[in-house]
Amino acid sequence: MTTLDDDVAVQIRNILQPDTRGVGAWWYDFGMTCGTTEAVRYGAMGWWDHPRLQQDVQRLAAIVRERLARPHVRVADVLVVHDPWSFTHTGSRRAPDIDQLGDRSEALPIDSVSPIAIDALATGLYQSGLVHEEALLSELSTIDLSAFRLVIFATTPVLDETQREMIRDRVPKDGRHVVFTGYAGWGDGSKVGPELATQLTGFETQLLNAEPAVQSVTLDGAEDVCELGGAFDVPGFNQENVSVVGLWKDGRASAVSRVEEEATWWSFAVAPSQSSMLREIGRRAGCHITNECDETTLVGASLLVVHTLTGGSRTLKTPEGIVIEADLPERSSVVFDTVTGERLLG
Repeated sequence: MTTLDDDVAVQIRNILQPDTRGVGAWWYDFGMTCGTTEAVRYGAMGWWDHPRLQQDVQRLAAIVRERLARPHVRVADVLVVHDPWSFTHTGSRRAPDIDQLGDRSEALPIDSVSPIAIDALATGLYQSGLVHEEALLSELSTIDLSAFRLVIFATTPVLDETQREMIRDRVPKDGRHVVFTGYAGWGDGSKVGPELATQLTGFETQLLNAEPAVQSVTLDGAEDVCELGGAFDVPGFNQENVSVVGLWKDGRASAVSRVEEEATWWSFAVAPSQSSMLREIGRRAGCHITNECDETTLVGASLLVVHTLTGGSRTLKTPEGIVIEADLPERSSVVFDTVTGERLLG
């Protein structure tokens, strides 16, 4: 069960998150529960039927309406690339024991790394203090990349030759850091194999059997340990002429990097997901860091929202160059204006 303070903090976070991304949101309330089975769980009230929550609704609605009336600005320097078609090329973890085509009975292999590159990566980025945007693979050829210091290919297992050429021509430029995760580029639409990833990234890539499949990544004092749970066939890398930043439990390389004249290349068998690790990768890339603490930090539409469990003193640095010294309550969400530094709510 949550407390009223928790509900207040979550309401602020959840309503302002879409506003920082340039879109709106709405509250929905199914009204009084008397006479229904839900009354046993929730009592005779609607979900937002508390004066304190309703007062915040009024304040939040005013903030959102005022921001949506402005041209949207989100100063992101991290870009995360996803391909929705990746789900047609990877084994679902929802049905590991049945053949989806119905023509055999043995268990199907499942994709152990892509879910981490979706859910866990997004959570880690929101709690890293970095400001990120997402893009579809199909959009990458037309996006202005000049603002992005770090580009992460999260779920791109199949890349045809046109896409590979576009990535090589557009992305590893201007000192940018380029991160490939999981099975990025292992397929080209007709063939599958680690040699295709080698051609894309320049890292000699192999298919390894890891038992147990535990990856440990260390970088500039940050550590990210991921246990896939059991034995899996996973990506691995030749350790020659690269910087090794991650290892499987048996000592084989799971994450590598190299510096070239125009770009720094990274490849991770499993996407980094710890906020501290992502922050250090971003720091190396020259990305702006708004908050050095591991807690949800939302930036956009000239708003800075910090959703904190522990609270305490913070030094927050907005993309506009404002430094905010603030004391945050425990289990709270606090809202600031990134241009003036004004505390708007919380």
